[in-house]
Amino acid sequence: MTIPELHPYIIEYLQFAGFTNTLECFEAEAKTKQIASKFAAKPNQPKPQPENLPKICSLLKGDPAKPKNEEDLEQQLKSLTKQYNQVLQAGRQIFSVAVSCLQLLYGFKEVFYMFSIVMITLNRHQRMRT
Repeated sequence: MTIPELHPYIIEYLQFAGFTNTLECFEAEAKTKQIASKFAAKPNQPKPQPENLPKICSLLKGDPAKPKNEEDLEQQLKSLTKQYNQVLQAGRQIFSVAVSCLQLLYGFKEVFYMFSIVMITLNRHQRMRT
């Protein structure tokens, strides 16, 4: 899609959004550039590269081509998401270990309490025997 092919879409948007002054300026500039390009014909003008075109061109074409920096950002996002999930999993494991330790300590507390009751009872029996 070339830049002149975008003009109807831009005009439609400006009309829809109510940007009348901007629309007038845009139409005047577009006509000026068309007239100027007719007088200064450039037969060997290179075709613009896809990465240099505005993003709206790829959106209207349905071309999923993304600039290099967006691909890099997506890779970084995937990497950070993976690292975040690993840290989250490690946190869950640590929490699980902490809960297990608390359960063990609580069990030891109960055993110690029962042991102290048994020792008190044994001491009473020994005192009664002597």
